[in-house]
Amino acid sequence: MSDPYLNWSDFFSTLISDLILDKDYKKSQREILDRSKRLKEDALKNNIRKRKAFLLRKKNGLIDNGDYDSFVNEVTDEAIHMLNWLATQRYLNGYLEGTMLEEIFSIFKKGCMPCGVNRDR
Repeated sequence: MSDPYLNWSDFFSTLISDLILDKDYKKSQREILDRSKRLKEDALKNNIRKRKAFLLRKKNGLIDNGDYDSFVNEVTDEAIHMLNWLATQRYLNGYLEGTMLEEIFSIFKKGCMPCGVNRDR
């Protein structure tokens, strides 16, 4: 990448490397996965989400659009991946104000998707 930008994948891998090496990493992943499964088990919430997604797609004329579906799934998977790492950091270390994963979370809360970084920030 040209100066001052960094490759996002390299940056993110470096960001999470200490978490992977933590002695409680595997335990954290089991706990987070178990809790996620419990949250997803609420059938009413799932039905409401599916209906909302259908109505939004219908409004935008995208009921049968494979390209759109692929794009949404890819972005969703990436967002879930990043948020899982935030959950892992919080599980292992508690809330750490000012960390890059917390900054990423604040970007998500604003309705945006973090996707780039430069050497300064």
